[in-house]
Amino acid sequence: MDIGIRKKAIVSLSLILGVVLAIPASAQLFTQIQNGSFDQTQSGFPTGWNFDQKAQKMGIVQVINEMSGGKGGVLKLSPNMSNNTNNVLLGVGQRLDASEYVGKTIFVGANMGATEGARAVIGIHALGKAGDLAHMQLSQAANKSTLSSHIDNLFIPKDADHLIIYAIVDGHKGSAYFDELTILSKNDEAPVSGNKIIAAKINVNVNSIVRIIPNTLFGSNIEWINNGQGIWSDKINEIEPDAIKLTRNLGVSLLRFPGGVFSDYYHWKDGIGPQKDRPIKLHYPNGPKSRHSFGTMEALQFARASGSRLFITVNAGTGSSKEAEDWVSFINKDMVGKDPENRVTYWEVGNELYIESDLSRANTTPEHYSEIYLKFADAMKAVDPSIKIGAIGGLNYGPYRFVNNNNWNEILLQKAHEEMDFLSVHNAYAPVLIGMSDDVNPLDVYRAMLAAPVNIQKNLEDLSEQLEKYDTPDHMIRLAVTEWGPFFHVSPENIWVDHIKTLGSALFVGSTMNAFYRVPRLEVATFFKLTDQGFMGWIGNRNGKLATTAPYLAFQLYQQNFGPKLLETTINGPTFNSPAIGVVDQMVNVPYLDVVASKGDSNIYLFVVNKHFTQSIKADIDFNGLKQYKEMTIKQLAGKGIDAHTGTELPEIPGLIWAKQKEIERFHNGAPDEVYITQHHSSRKTYTNSDVSIQYSFPAQSITCLILTQLLSDK
Repeated sequence: MDIGIRKKAIVSLSLILGVVLAIPASAQLFTQIQNGSFDQTQSGFPTGWNFDQKAQKMGIVQVINEMSGGKGGVLKLSPNMSNNTNNVLLGVGQRLDASEYVGKTIFVGANMGATEGARAVIGIHALGKAGDLAHMQLSQAANKSTLSSHIDNLFIPKDADHLIIYAIVDGHKGSAYFDELTILSKNDEAPVSGNKIIAAKINVNVNSIVRIIPNTLFGSNIEWINNGQGIWSDKINEIEPDAIKLTRNLGVSLLRFPGGVFSDYYHWKDGIGPQKDRPIKLHYPNGPKSRHSFGTMEALQFARASGSRLFITVNAGTGSSKEAEDWVSFINKDMVGKDPENRVTYWEVGNELYIESDLSRANTTPEHYSEIYLKFADAMKAVDPSIKIGAIGGLNYGPYRFVNNNNWNEILLQKAHEEMDFLSVHNAYAPVLIGMSDDVNPLDVYRAMLAAPVNIQKNLEDLSEQLEKYDTPDHMIRLAVTEWGPFFHVSPENIWVDHIKTLGSALFVGSTMNAFYRVPRLEVATFFKLTDQGFMGWIGNRNGKLATTAPYLAFQLYQQNFGPKLLETTINGPTFNSPAIGVVDQMVNVPYLDVVASKGDSNIYLFVVNKHFTQSIKADIDFNGLKQYKEMTIKQLAGKGIDAHTGTELPEIPGLIWAKQKEIERFHNGAPDEVYITQHHSSRKTYTNSDVSIQYSFPAQSITCLILTQLLSDK
């Protein structure tokens, strides 16, 4: 063992040999810590941990709930005067397979506490054929039994075979406490010690308005299949009340219907009239079938009840312009007359006909689609010239290449720009792991996904430049992102398919919303999707009832706390690198903090996404032009791990077996309190001779909204 490392060690290797030797050589090897939260127990002992029989007389090992407020277990080690007999300390340990970590820097983190002279120690050793290759320890002296966060890093040599991790207590009285013990691989991040402060500088110019943020950026997708993916209830023969309540609480402004890939195989007249008389039809060629219980009238009913408006995609794949024309007429004559709230402003011609493998089997060329679009737009606007109609397209970038012709947009714009109100694109899914090996570093997957919004914004800016060439003084073609969101895989057999519901996915939602805010030409965004009987719904199912997911909570935080005036904002702070994963290209110098600010009539809103997995980032924040404020409200989305989620469940479908999902820290601990929003208020602050300047430490893997209530009116 290296002499320098030996001098740094708090407890020598000889004193933990009992813990190491207590782990059977035949024990199953895992690449991640098992039960690092100590929530799982068997006969009062933490499941997954090994205990040296020699230490039985040295004290008591137990799991308690008092220190966590009843929300989970905490390991408690209480030594007696026999502790440290024959170089053995009271403790527990695990043996891990080192293959996932070799050649990388890892971070070991834990919450620790101690009382009455005891000392809590967490250690990790990298072992190989040559013995102990590298190790580090965390230590917490007596601190009145409160838990403090600790983190440190260790480089794992390439010839390491196993990692030994242990929690032990040094001393003869008192107790040591341990919780949330984790190992994270940090392949591309510079080591940061647990005591080092990462700093950043944020500037907000409260008098410089970049754009007006349209409420239509807060849209979603719904589908006609399977009773509107659970929105319609056959049991009560009406809209599911919880679907209405949760959608209204979410603040969705637009509902895109009849839904994604099913739009170009959908004939709207199948979904009107008495439900019992409606046909059972295929979702797509050779696909499953559904009765058209959730049609235009039900979709409009749901939109009205949830405070939304419908956005309709007409069938340009297997439908006709006459069919689209009749749909506009039906809405205007039969539905708007019953209730003006039924009016549909936004219409879209087709879904993803530019993809060679489109499920409708109606994929086409840009030349042919341009002809289709012009015919449809002419017929639809003959009924109602005031509606806004969008064409479909996109601009491939990096590995994100779904448009079958790189010149699709140019060909479409040359032929149809005068008749286009907006261009619909689907450029904001990530990380999309289809075709990738399962042995990819899981933290690299999340790191790439959190880097993706940088490329998404750049692509929207490139699209804006392309559209700008066709602007006239009285006509600007807007942008719409009509599908977007976290998306890992489509196969039930994949270990990532259900990860769209995690805290990491929620951070992606927040960062992508920030990107949308910053693109002035972007007028509409509808996330994919609201509900689903599979895995993609941001409203999920838990114990047979509809329940919110982490992406839902992130979106809700933005919708409920945004001012319509986007403010000029700059950030100077730490960055990270990410590898090429899925459809996300290799990225360098991605800011850990993603920041936007806006204002309303009396408030300033600052949204900050901290993408760092383990470290808080302390920021000096200057509000240039703001002299005083009355109060600051802090709303924060956080969770217990990057893959934590609220406990929504995959459906049980006869004959379908879902793969066991990849766990990084907390995936298999899903519960309502694993991801949460907190809120508190600061004391009043008054400044008279200078602009407002505050400091705030943004927690790791969180979204924070700071709301400053102003005393002075806007200039």
